[in-house]
Amino acid sequence: MDLSLFIKSINVDEQDRIIVFVQDMLASYLVNEEYRGKAKDILKQILGDDFVQLEVSNVSFRISCAEGTGQACREKLETELQQYIALAMQMMGGENQ
Repeated sequence: MDLSLFIKSINVDEQDRIIVFVQDMLASYLVNEEYRGKAKDILKQILGDDFVQLEVSNVSFRISCAEGTGQACREKLETELQQYIALAMQMMGGENQ
């Protein structure tokens, strides 16, 4: 599944934080407190003890991870996002049948 449908980019900045820019169609969800809480819970689940903090703006979110784990966490996050998207698409396809 191609992440670019939902995610513009996932990078690690100079402070070893993961920066995720979302597509415009998802930006409205980032300002919703309920979705922010769910996103934080999912990130804690995916990254475990490496998760430190989530900061959200209207176009992106920044994830602070345990020191020295930014790149590994980015890769883990990217893999998990692909699986979530594939599962969601599969479920949506099943509803249409």
